[in-house]
Amino acid sequence: MSRYGGGIVINRVDDLTATTYAEVPVSVIAPRKTDPFPDGIHTVCAVGNTTVVDGRRDVFIGAAFRRELRSRLARLVRV
Repeated sequence: MSRYGGGIVINRVDDLTATTYAEVPVSVIAPRKTDPFPDGIHTVCAVGNTTVVDGRRDVFIGAAFRRELRSRLARLVRV
């Protein structure tokens, strides 16, 4: 988990009082390279007996890159 959204660490809270707090990592949820969304995991949400985990897949789209580049260059020229 080298970046934000790379995975989730599940912590156990061992101490929680008005003046102290301590937690310990007990599990990690990380994407596998063979998953359909292998580039990150961001959120875990449980509703009843169903758990949903969102994933991320990075895809380079040349047309979108060129459009964003043109937009940013145009803003630079206006400044």
